[in-house]
Amino acid sequence: MDDFFHQFYLLEEGDYDYMNYQQHLVFSTPVEIEDDLIMYLYDTLRWVPNDNNNLNKPPEVSFYGLDLEGRTIIGKRGARMFRDILLSWANLFSLGPDSLTLTGRFELSYGKDNIQTGNYQKVHLMRDETVNLLRILADWAARVVDENVVILHLGL
Repeated sequence: MDDFFHQFYLLEEGDYDYMNYQQHLVFSTPVEIEDDLIMYLYDTLRWVPNDNNNLNKPPEVSFYGLDLEGRTIIGKRGARMFRDILLSWANLFSLGPDSLTLTGRFELSYGKDNIQTGNYQKVHLMRDETVNLLRILADWAARVVDENVVILHLGL
């Protein structure tokens, strides 16, 4: 596993530069999710509309998914879908064994006689911890729907 984490913060909604987010935190502790898990969920996370304002695009331009190496704002427009996707994964993972083994990224390597080979990484996660993190993040998304808050995602 990578030991790289994506951080999610719950922030007050407002007209400010979200790079200066520290003064607008609702909770000072982020939800941290391993990059390997984000990549496993990534195809479904790409369905989530975001309110990304970090690419200097006009507000009417829509974006989808998470910026894996930058920041992403999940506001009211995408919060319901984000919540539903996270809860769906949490419910699915809750059916698994205590220790989850997922298929990760494909890695190439060179074997004997410099012959290129490859295999898929195995991602090992603890079920209860993984389910809990996804449910906390889903609860935050529910708050985005009902309150004046947004979720800030900071990629790698």
